[in-house]
Amino acid sequence: MSEAQTREAALRTTVAEIRENGLPLGLEHLSMEDVIREAEVSRTAFYRLWPQKDQFIGDLIVELAKEALPTQNTQGSEATGQLKESLLPRIGELRDADARWQLIISLVASATTPDFERTAALAGQWRTYFALTSLTMSLPDSDVKEVAQQEIGNAEKRYRERLVANYALLMNMFGIRLRGQLDMTLDDVADLLIALIRGLVLRNRADSPSRSSSLASRGAAAIVAYCFENDPTVLWDDDRIDSIRATLDSTTDLF
Repeated sequence: MSEAQTREAALRTTVAEIRENGLPLGLEHLSMEDVIREAEVSRTAFYRLWPQKDQFIGDLIVELAKEALPTQNTQGSEATGQLKESLLPRIGELRDADARWQLIISLVASATTPDFERTAALAGQWRTYFALTSLTMSLPDSDVKEVAQQEIGNAEKRYRERLVANYALLMNMFGIRLRGQLDMTLDDVADLLIALIRGLVLRNRADSPSRSSSLASRGAAAIVAYCFENDPTVLWDDDRIDSIRATLDSTTDLF
């Protein structure tokens, strides 16, 4: 086994174990001999790569940070299907400003429930993620800390960018805009919604998952109601309604 293969096997095996069993706030408990045994690598080759435990832990933290954020895609086809199912039968309500606003709030609340449930299913991974971010922040200034924070920051940035793109698409479809007096951006809205969902996931009680899901739906609806308003410059005529219907009918994945 080459040095590159030894490195990959040792790190991959340890990362997999941490993702399965969780990450304490420190890695002092980690046994190099256990890593060698579980990874089935040469003891000599392992210690040639990492003479000191701190060196292995540094590389491990960076490796964990590369994929630290629990996998969350935007569930594009599923979300599109739900939007079509909810909106198309009521699409005529978009003509009236008050009815349109109530419909938007209703759609946000109903769409948040499955999103919360998908995120809650990854609760263990989220606890590991926050333990890793806490561990990284507590490290002394070093290349390891800088690289790990950069990896975590890049993952958060990519996820936020996907959400913001989806919000912009929905703003255009429903003719809404950010309330100017709030001096907020779509990034700010994304951060609020992310904090809501993640916070509820972390405090989610096994004996009352439906309450957490309900709070997530109502919270998301409240954030949207607070941050957005109907755009009075948008003309809601038959052409616009037909255009929205045609867009929904012609695609299986808006997001």
